[in-house]
Amino acid sequence: MKSKIQTESVCDPFLGSGTTAQVCESLGISWIGFETNLQYRQDIRNRIREGMLIYAESQTQNLGEY
Repeated sequence: MKSKIQTESVCDPFLGSGTTAQVCESLGISWIGFETNLQYRQDIRNRIREGMLIYAESQTQNLGEY
């Protein structure tokens, strides 16, 4: 029997375009990331928003099951 590893948080030292942050947000996982290149700032913000919307939608769908 395989055990499932539950991720509590993620640290991304090279955030880049923010894909890791987006996935963490969409799964409700705490994260912290670092990026020194300011040209990625807007891409990161957009991906974080997308992830937050995915997570919020999944939580709303779960409410319909009750």
